[in-house]
Amino acid sequence: DSDFTTSPRVGVTFDVTNEAMLYAAYSESFAPKAGDQYAKIGSHDSKTDPDTFENLEFGLKYDLPMGLTFSAAYFEVEANKPDYDTSTMTSTMVKSEVTGFELALTGSLTDKWFLSAGYTALDAQSSSGVRLREAPESMFSLWNNYLVSDRLALNLGIIYQDESKSTNSASSPLLPDYTRVDVGASYGLTENTRVRLHVENLFDELYFPHSHSTHQASVGAPIHATFGVTSSF
Repeated sequence: DSDFTTSPRVGVTFDVTNEAMLYAAYSESFAPKAGDQYAKIGSHDSKTDPDTFENLEFGLKYDLPMGLTFSAAYFEVEANKPDYDTSTMTSTMVKSEVTGFELALTGSLTDKWFLSAGYTALDAQSSSGVRLREAPESMFSLWNNYLVSDRLALNLGIIYQDESKSTNSASSPLLPDYTRVDVGASYGLTENTRVRLHVENLFDELYFPHSHSTHQASVGAPIHATFGVTSSF
């Protein structure tokens, strides 16, 4: 296989005030076939063509007085993937489009409390109007880091994901929505040594983050804890 392509990128930012900034960006990218994908090509050379993507995004960032930064962005991603139609024995380009917006709030509410929150809304459809697999309509995340003292820090994170389809078929089964809660803590034993504890999926939520077909899906990890010690010399 041999391909020749380019990936143009252009972006611009504009400082409206000292606190507010507008930006816009456009890019084109591609993903060549690799590994096991070549095993499915057969005699249809067109299936070796890379997947291509067009990305457009514009938005704003604003520094709030209380130490937080608010950002809002609108984005569009158009994908073109080569495929072979066995019924017509012809090569086609399968097109899909993902549009949406993202809101984010990050920064320090106080000297001890760091906050990061984000919300994303997606509208992901193929050229035939069918919603794409693993594309929830909404996602939300929240992360908190609080310094109880100079040595002790506590963490709390919440992740929510709306239901999504398991395949690109119109009659595809749905992966249910889920909410996962993570907690953690770190403590400085000395100036150079710190111990950390992270508990993922605190309430042992049953969820399915990825799908592979109509009857196969990855199961999210149950409640589990990770303990670690870091030290610098």
